Amino acid sequence: MEDRIDHSGLGGFRTATLIYAGALALIATLSMVTHVMVDAIVQRQEATARVVNISGRQRMLSQRIPMLALEISRADSAEARALYKAEMQKAIDMMAVSHDALADGSQTLNISAEKSAEVAALYNAQQLGLNGQVASYLLQARQFLALPEEDMANSSQLNSMLAASHGPILEALDKAVRQYETESETAIRHLRQILLALVGVMLATLSAEAIFVFRPLFRKLEIAQSKLLDAARTDPLTGCWNRRFLMDAALREAARKRRTGATLSVMMLDIDHFKKINDSYGHAVGDDALLVLVNAILPSIRASDLLGRLGGEEFAILLPETALDQACQVAEKLRENIAAAQINGGETVFSMTVSIGVADMLPEEDDFLLVLERADKALYAAKKNGRNRVVRFTPELAQAPGKGF
Repeated sequence: MEDRIDHSGLGGFRTATLIYAGALALIATLSMVTHVMVDAIVQRQEATARVVNISGRQRMLSQRIPMLALEISRADSAEARALYKAEMQKAIDMMAVSHDALADGSQTLNISAEKSAEVAALYNAQQLGLNGQVASYLLQARQFLALPEEDMANSSQLNSMLAASHGPILEALDKAVRQYETESETAIRHLRQILLALVGVMLATLSAEAIFVFRPLFRKLEIAQSKLLDAARTDPLTGCWNRRFLMDAALREAARKRRTGATLSVMMLDIDHFKKINDSYGHAVGDDALLVLVNAILPSIRASDLLGRLGGEEFAILLPETALDQACQVAEKLRENIAAAQINGGETVFSMTVSIGVADMLPEEDDFLLVLERADKALYAAKKNGRNRVVRFTPELAQAPGKGF
């Protein structure tokens, strides 16, 4: 039994399984990479937002510091002057801390020290570089706070801060903000392109998997299912219907006959002296004889007629919409065709004969097994009366012996 099992399709299923597993692994990897890329985009946007926010605050502080200096120089009370000085000192300290974070990075503010060449050039340029301008600007602000109160209003430090706040330092800070935004947009656009490429690869992988894995796999499963269905319905030696399928089909035809009133006839065939064929030529030749029988029958019956092997050398043919007289004519033709068929016995060629019993389903009957029993009785009569003949069931055969069903 084990030698008969077909393992030819197992390699294809294993290959399809490996391809499927590999595709799943690739999709899983791409999904993780996609997640990392999305996370990188989010982190990049967050980092840029922090830098742009701090850079924007630097721009605001560059305007606030000279405004506070003006308020200090115009204050009409010591209490107001002290309040403005505290605010100005706070703004100076914040601008200094923020600049150091932007220039050198800061763990506290979560700002990286890494910079592009363009941003580094904005900070480190010898002329109009942010490092130099901010340092000079903050120096002027601190010197202003150290001046006597009577010298503040017309001081060079105040004039320098006012001029710088509307000139070079403001322009430099604006350039820094624009550069941060441009680099962020470029980096995010590049990450999005990579993300789109990854999504494209995933879609291509899924499409390839559907085309090269699932479609062939489903086709193989359909073929395997069809083979299993055929194996459950057909006789493995002769290829005709097996007993179970033939009986199920007979019950369906009987039910249809009861609904429509159509005629239904049955033949029972048995090879004459089949044991002698096996004993004389061997079982392999006996199997060939069964195939010769089937091949002699099939061309002479309709597509709607059903030929089935009941077991051994015994066959039955179901003939829907066929009256008993017509069935007997068909049976006689089959008997002649089978007798004329040649069988290769190795050293000799021989022929065989069959006995056939024919019966039809009566209008008042509900049980199809009764028809089979009558056909079997007719077959037994054909055997008893010399074989190689067709016998139709008649009421006289009602008490005749048969195999029974």
